[in-house]
Amino acid sequence: MIIFIFKYALPVFLVSLTLCFLLIKFPLAKLQDKAGERSLHQGVIPRSGGVAIFMAFVCGLIISSTAVYSLLSVYLMMAIIFICAVSLADDLFSLSPLLRFVLQFLIAGLIVFFEPLYFDFNGVFPVLLCQCLTLLGLVWMINLYNFMDGMDGFASGMSMIAFASLALAGYLQGDMAYVALNSVVVMSVSGFWCLNFPPARIFMGDMGSTLLGLLAGLFSLLGWQRGLFPLWAPALLFSPFWVDATYTVLKRITRRERFWLPHRSHFYQRLVLSGLGHKRVVAAEYALMLLCSLSLLLPVWAGLGYNSLVAFIWVGVYGAGIVVLEVWLARR
Repeated sequence: MIIFIFKYALPVFLVSLTLCFLLIKFPLAKLQDKAGERSLHQGVIPRSGGVAIFMAFVCGLIISSTAVYSLLSVYLMMAIIFICAVSLADDLFSLSPLLRFVLQFLIAGLIVFFEPLYFDFNGVFPVLLCQCLTLLGLVWMINLYNFMDGMDGFASGMSMIAFASLALAGYLQGDMAYVALNSVVVMSVSGFWCLNFPPARIFMGDMGSTLLGLLAGLFSLLGWQRGLFPLWAPALLFSPFWVDATYTVLKRITRRERFWLPHRSHFYQRLVLSGLGHKRVVAAEYALMLLCSLSLLLPVWAGLGYNSLVAFIWVGVYGAGIVVLEVWLARR
């Protein structure tokens, strides 16, 4: 373990942290986030952290063992590179929402149809339907991260917890290559997180958020394919993200609002604006994801395996939580 930390983890962390320092010291002109009426921050902050995360991730793959980067085929690496290129172009030139969606579907198609890698739902549905559902899931995961990257330290800290949990799931099943692959992501994000925790000095931008969203969906697929966990496990692990995002989008659709435009309707945004502040809200979100992770992995560690009852309990918890939050926020 000590050898792993100094040989692999520490260099990736230092690359991420160093690049973030440089991007703050020498900000790129077109990658600046100026506070607007829908922002939760003030002033002008660089949003080039995604560049540092991507470069650190690539560095981690290069120095890792063959068993680690062999998990990512040519098509999977193409998808990762393309999503970064498209999102960087969006950061620089503000692509239209329609063009972004089309390109994201094409990129996800590399994983689903060319790899091919998709959830087969235990053969319940036809293959084409399974592929289409997985395609939609990947695109939603990409945009979900983008939607939820609106608070200092939120997306980065949640990613560290989530990918560390995926690594632990691999460790409990003895898949060390999968452990190392997820650890590379954790260390790539951790260097950025040090400068993104409230008050943030740098943001990850679309390049960072869409990269992490794609990796979340991709590594969930890989872990399921390798028999490390059931289909519902990664859904529960990332539930603090997708429950808030999905509920908010559906709510905005029913109100006939343009849900793809910037807004401050997510629960985490409304909680910050209610007066709780960034640090309290982000700490609560971290705690929520840690609880999801512990409830998922502790039974496995105890030798009981994955228990789907845990997922049903969380459905009730989220349902009650949404009602309580709506009532509480309405009274603020």
